[in-house]
Amino acid sequence: MLDTNSKIKEIRKKQGLSLRDLAAQCGFSKGYLSKIERSKDAPRIAVLQSLANAFKIPITDFFKADSNKQPRHNLDMVRKKDWDLHQVLSDSAGYFYEPLVNASDNKFMTPFLLRVRKGKTTVFAHDSEEFIFVVLGPIKFHYENKIYEMETGDSLYFDSRLEHVFENDMDEEAELLFIKFDYRRF
Repeated sequence: MLDTNSKIKEIRKKQGLSLRDLAAQCGFSKGYLSKIERSKDAPRIAVLQSLANAFKIPITDFFKADSNKQPRHNLDMVRKKDWDLHQVLSDSAGYFYEPLVNASDNKFMTPFLLRVRKGKTTVFAHDSEEFIFVVLGPIKFHYENKIYEMETGDSLYFDSRLEHVFENDMDEEAELLFIKFDYRRF
């Protein structure tokens, strides 16, 4: 399993930023950033996106197991046998997420596999649009004060700047193909 928290610290130091500098760029407090870097629990995707914007890097840079690996320009393949290298646990948020590409440099879309545990995820809201396909359901989607019940094979596209939550009432994890479209390119 990949340690995104130490990757955040590594990128911050490579860019010569103090915690105070990074806090000024991303809007989080210095203490919160320090807590993220020390935590064993991965930050939420929305937090990672804010940090990626502050660092001026694609979000997938946090998931690169081998920083020396150069992705192919026109092709980026991740084999299923390598998924465990990319898996990120956000335990307190109630989900796992796995990037399905090695890099998203100069790309607008980032695909993930999102595995939602029993219960509700934390509230998401970030500057992008999303497409969700339910690989294994059922799952409930909370959006604009409504709850949408979704089954395996259902999909939706939405503005993710509005708060949204996933809820799983089952004991088994729900699996979602989650494609995030970012307005910014790096």
